[in-house]
Order: sequence, then C-alpha cells, then structure tokens
Amino acid sequence: MFHPSPVDPSATSFGSTSPPMTPGGPPFAPAAFGRVVPSMLPAPPSGSNFPYFRCQHNPEGSRLFLQPQVNITLVEKNYTKMCFTVGVRDVCPQPDSPCCSFSLHKLEFEADPVCARSLVYSTVDGIRRIRFFQYRPYSSIKVTRIGKAFDQAAGTEVCLVLKPECSSLKALGAFHDGTMKIAIASLTGTRPATCCPVFNAQ
Repeated sequence: MFHPSPVDPSATSFGSTSPPMTPGGPPFAPAAFGRVVPSMLPAPPSGSNFPYFRCQHNPEGSRLFLQPQVNITLVEKNYTKMCFTVGVRDVCPQPDSPCCSFSLHKLEFEADPVCARSLVYSTVDGIRRIRFFQYRPYSSIKVTRIGKAFDQAAGTEVCLVLKPECSSLKALGAFHDGTMKIAIASLTGTRPATCCPVFNAQ
C-alpha cells in the first residue's frame, strides 16, 4: 500500500474510500483519440479555488507553464493516456513574483471524484508511477516526487492513464465542462513559494 509523502499533507486519502456520487451528473464523453487538444488559457482559472492552499493563480506570475497542447491517445486495454508537458519561459513576466525560480515536485489535477478512481497509473517522462488520488478534503489526482530542479523542468512530460469511462477532459474535470484545473507545485513549505501557478486545461 502506497502512503503519501509526509511532506505533502494535502494528500489525505489514497483511493481507499468510496468517492461521493453525484446523482444526475452529465454522461461521460467519449475520447477523441490521437488528436491534439488546445490546452492552457492565459487568464486565471475560474469556478473554484482549487487547489485550496496558497498558490499563484495567475500563470503570468511564473516561468513554469504547461504547453498549449494535451495529447490524448488510446493505449493498452482500451485505456486513454492524457499527456501534459511542462515548459519554462526565458523571462519571468512578473519579475517580482516568488514563482520566477521554482522546483518541480508535483502536478495536481482537479478531478471528478468518480473519475479520480479511474486512474490506472501515471508516468513521468515515460517512467511508470503508482496511481495517487484523493477524495478528501477535495477530489484530485496527484503526480508527486517529480524531482526536477528549475533548470531541469523544461520538457517534462506527465501522463495520466485512465479507464474508458473517463477518457476525455469533459469526463475527468470536476465541472464536466471540458476544462480541468492543474496546479504546478514544489515541496510543501518551499520558499519563496509552494504552488506556481494554476492552469486551465481544455
């Protein structure tokens, strides 16, 4: 049994408790396999305060960002793989931001509580990781211990492999509107900042 790292206190559950069901929720949408989906909006995300800890919500406040593509492909056993790529800007848009130099420890995804359970595994740069999700105090999927210093973060690819019922962003995202918030985080308690920033995938 995997136990969340003690440096990540937000991870309070790991798939051991049945998620709350949402009666009357929208049906899951089928995946569009093999296509490239436009991804990151430049404006700060709306709709919730995810990830519910101190975080830079304006992407312009960080040199780290997610590339404007989500690659969705069909893999083994009819699973779907969604891949997100980290980029690094040459110049920090807001030079006084604490997020201008930032180590990459974790990506956290605001996921539907039922679909969080559909995670089969994740990968970082093609290396398979154990699945890691929580239901409380809020539903999310986490890919942790990425372990990239700022100067090594560019090009890091993080993928989620999901069961067929959660094969699209519309199904996977918490609000079923075709978008999903993703937070880039360093180790909890890192100075000068821990979470930089939050993006909206769509």
